Amino acid sequence: MGSDRLSRLMVPSLALAVFASGPCESILSLLLIDIAETFKAEIGLMAQIRTTAGMLSLVAALILGVLSMRVNHRTLLLTGLAFFVASGIGSYLAQDYTTMLAAYSLSGIGSAMVAPMALALVGAHVPLDRRAGAVGIITAGGASAFLVGGPVINYVTRFGGWRYAFLLYMIPMALISLALTLLTIPSNQSASEGTDAGSYLDGIRQVLTNRSALACLLGILLSKATWQGVLSYGISFYRERFQIPKGWASLILSGLALAFIFTALLAGRLVNRFGRKRTTYLGFLGVGVMSILYMNAPAYGLSLTLFMVMGVISGARRSVSTSLALEQVPAYRGSMMALNTAANNLGSILGAGIGGAILLTYDYPLIGVVLGLLSVLAALVIRLYAKDPTEE
Repeated sequence: MGSDRLSRLMVPSLALAVFASGPCESILSLLLIDIAETFKAEIGLMAQIRTTAGMLSLVAALILGVLSMRVNHRTLLLTGLAFFVASGIGSYLAQDYTTMLAAYSLSGIGSAMVAPMALALVGAHVPLDRRAGAVGIITAGGASAFLVGGPVINYVTRFGGWRYAFLLYMIPMALISLALTLLTIPSNQSASEGTDAGSYLDGIRQVLTNRSALACLLGILLSKATWQGVLSYGISFYRERFQIPKGWASLILSGLALAFIFTALLAGRLVNRFGRKRTTYLGFLGVGVMSILYMNAPAYGLSLTLFMVMGVISGARRSVSTSLALEQVPAYRGSMMALNTAANNLGSILGAGIGGAILLTYDYPLIGVVLGLLSVLAALVIRLYAKDPTEE
């Protein structure tokens, strides 16, 4: 189990690290319209900076599978956080669309490194009966960036526009997490501790020949596309369709995060009561249905209610699906988590890309329908092909 310090502080430290990876997403979700206006770009085009970040993250996640076999997990975690610092600085200083695209994309590399290393450390050091709860805490840590980010972003942008959200929120959180990781995660952890027992290619082979593992990755990819549509276009939908002010939009974003965190923290209990597979299946299905409904609801109040219900469902979806994936190939958790991140990033690319293309040619309601159906398909994949190895 490692040192006493690691046992006591590992999960909170990793939760903060994942929190630090969230500001870039919450900033773009809340301020997409403002950033687009600065660079005189269409909203659908501006949203493609997230698509580019996702593509970089996808490539980085695949490379990480090799690096995790040879490089200390703590070092990789610190490197990922450093990329968020660089991305925040570059985004703050960006003077045109191209430099903003390049700077923001660096956050994709950071995302590929932080979450997988956090989850691999949990898989290696936390006992099975507490593992789902630890994953839930780390997942809630990421969502907390949206909970805190809504009011913080709304406040700091009063002083210097959207750029101050990067300067006074994203960069400081990444630096604080860097310092805490240096202080609390032991530097003498071996690169092999908690990583794959064989080569990376062995890990890939084990995953690709495991039907259940593949089903988990495909389901996570498809459902992430749906959720990415919510994160990328949900707040802009309310700001444009119902003409709500930015301050109220920030509260909606925080409310969504709070709803998400509520069930993310209940992941351990949900797993104990309903099982990993069943909770994942129902979570994917629920998010898909809510996505279809909230952008097509006839009234603002009904739409917002459905939006918040989707947040509640999605907290369980994310935590428990990650827990299910973590248990698929226990001997190759590093490889599985790298591929899990790749699946999430590919889902982000798919969701942001499809949503942006639809918005350039049609309108928001079709985004909800098309992306919602992807999560319904994800639920079907999990129902038919995934297994929970811990129940066999």
